[in-house]
Amino acid sequence: MQFATEDIETRARTFLQEVHPLLLAEDWDSLAEFLAARWPADRLAGLLASDQDEAVKAALIGLTLVGTMRESPCVCRLLRRTPDRLCAAAAERALWTIWFRAGGPRYGPELIRAVHDLCENRLEEVARRLDGLVRGAPDYAEAWNQRGIVHFLLGRYERAIADCAHTLVLNPDHFGAMAGLGHTHAAMGCPARALEAYHRALEMNPWMTELRSAIDEIRRNAVRAVPAGAGRPSADGS
Repeated sequence: MQFATEDIETRARTFLQEVHPLLLAEDWDSLAEFLAARWPADRLAGLLASDQDEAVKAALIGLTLVGTMRESPCVCRLLRRTPDRLCAAAAERALWTIWFRAGGPRYGPELIRAVHDLCENRLEEVARRLDGLVRGAPDYAEAWNQRGIVHFLLGRYERAIADCAHTLVLNPDHFGAMAGLGHTHAAMGCPARALEAYHRALEMNPWMTELRSAIDEIRRNAVRAVPAGAGRPSADGS
């Protein structure tokens, strides 16, 4: 009953004291074992509302190790509200790890191997492997997202849009898929749709600073496309 009676700040201080030696030692295996026994993922997620920044960052490290899709919305809420760059980076890292790990011991490693092959530019081979992966694990949002990336790189823009959209059905907080929609619409010459997706992605994750550059580029292109003497385009690029 200890967790039920202690307030969140007391829990946060206790948590930080207990995990600090393992964090200093960077003993991740022992930390994961300790967390599983003493601070499971749902309790770590509860610590994200603490006012103690160091405890929050430590909880995010813990969620990187043991978090599940159940905790993903809590991490996303923190990512949207935090003013701390380091905290945001830790939240992003936790989310990507959770999203990849959601495939479980069977499909998670398979997706990681596909991403490694993607980095080697074996696009057609990766596309075929991801086709099989989404058939075998149709609820695995990150597999759909990664296949959307492959379709985009292959110039299969309609398929990329479909995969990004399905990713967002499975994981409505997936800012990467929303940004992917923006990139694809931009590549297809649809600036208004690209801007809409980019702005929605920034609402999900205000720390995606590269999207602000993409937005500025679309607006500059819209201004350059206006003939001399014509009215200026609206703010949304239409």
